[in-house]
Amino acid sequence: MILVTGATGTSGRELIRRLSEMQVAFKAMVRKDADREALEAQGVAVVVADYRDPERLSEAMTGVEQVYLIGPTDPPQVTHEGDVVETARRAGVRRVVKQSAMNAHDMSACTFKRWNGMVERRNGVGARLFDPSTHRLHGQLRQLRQRSHRR
Repeated sequence: MILVTGATGTSGRELIRRLSEMQVAFKAMVRKDADREALEAQGVAVVVADYRDPERLSEAMTGVEQVYLIGPTDPPQVTHEGDVVETARRAGVRRVVKQSAMNAHDMSACTFKRWNGMVERRNGVGARLFDPSTHRLHGQLRQLRQRSHRR
């Protein structure tokens, strides 16, 4: 089972569409009941949770083997994404795929790249990084599907 965070954003919506087409077992994490209702109407399994609520975040990880982490692009990104990775580790999640920025580095002059670099550096080994370039998305999804079926 894959948990998709950021499921209502641009990348999340596309990922959900593709995972559905590929018939991969997943659930979408959303913060609002209205988003839950809209996705459930499309036949998507949904869990309501928030990065700021450790208990709900932990519940969202139930039965999950992989997390596709699409975090918010705002100042608390480093804390929120770090919390997701740590919660996934505690829950026994085997793989975290973090959507990142090209050339992300914790010393970057670009704020967005610096935030992504900080998350990656602080959370180290347990997080696998992902280049969100659209031309690579299909291949990455194929790899996720193959790995999820092997287990």
